Amino acid sequence: MAACLAAGNTVVIKPAQVSPLTALKFAELSAKAGIPPGVINVVPGKGSVGAIGKLIQLKDFLITGSEAGNALAHHPLVRKLGFTGSTEVGQVIMKSCAESNLKKVSLELGGKSPLIICSDCDLDKAVRLVTQKSS
Repeated sequence: MAACLAAGNTVVIKPAQVSPLTALKFAELSAKAGIPPGVINVVPGKGSVGAIGKLIQLKDFLITGSEAGNALAHHPLVRKLGFTGSTEVGQVIMKSCAESNLKKVSLELGGKSPLIICSDCDLDKAVRLVTQKSS
């Protein structure tokens, strides 16, 4: 993101649909620090890129809709897209970006979610929670 901003571009952040608050707080703090409106934009919503969803273009490149991930992958004004997540979704994003305007794509795929379980924990509970989160 720093390189994008240093080059004079705007940024659209589409956080994970289950955890948008960190990105929204980042945008709020950026505004308080003096970043002008429209430079850092957060678009919470579903990440699906399977079918073309509703797309609304507002003012200076702020987009929203029921399928935020799809809108970003297909929008002709988006020139680069970065994604962190599953290999399966990364392949769909790569294809969508190629079909729209051959935008550049950076993918970080197939993470293993490492964790630490301390010796003084409730081992049965830890194992149960870890296996629930990994599926």
